[in-house]
Order: sequence, then structure tokens, then C-alpha cells
Amino acid sequence: MNERPLFEIAEHSVAIDGLDPQDWLPAGAAPRPPHRHSAQLRLVIHALSEGFLLVSQSSGHPHLDGDTWHPTLEEAFAQAAQQFGTSAGQWQRIRD
Repeated sequence: MNERPLFEIAEHSVAIDGLDPQDWLPAGAAPRPPHRHSAQLRLVIHALSEGFLLVSQSSGHPHLDGDTWHPTLEEAFAQAAQQFGTSAGQWQRIRD
């Protein structure tokens, strides 16, 4: 596979919510505060011979690492916005 990186967001913070702890409490138990923390991601969009690959890499949260294939660059940007809350102004073009 011949991939070429086109755009990246070097550091993007995302909030991670855990399961609602009240779902696990017995009836009548005092509620607990929600489980929430953040993670730092590096996002890269690669050009492929056919389509584009959105790659996410996290530090310390391997369940956020992954990639998705998209037929157009616009769809890759839209996936990043929907999944990670990115905005168009955050993306930096990677020079060859």
C-alpha cells in the first residue's frame, strides 16, 4: 500500500466518559460522580492509491488507536469531526 501523509493534528484532546457508575450500584445507594478523563490524540490523514485513511494514535489509551478508510478527503475530515470533535482550522498540511 502506497500511503502519503497529507494532513495532521499533532495534539488533540478528547474527553473520555466511562460507564455510568449508577448502573452498577444497588438500589438506594448514594450516586457516585461520573467517570471522566481526557486523552491526547495525534490524527493523520493519508492519501492512498484509492481513497484516504484517517489514522488516530493516542498516548496511553490504545482503544482510541485505529484507522478508517474514506473515498474522499472531505469524508475523512467529516469522520474526524464526528468521532473526535475536530474542526477544519486544526488541520495542518504535511509538506513532502
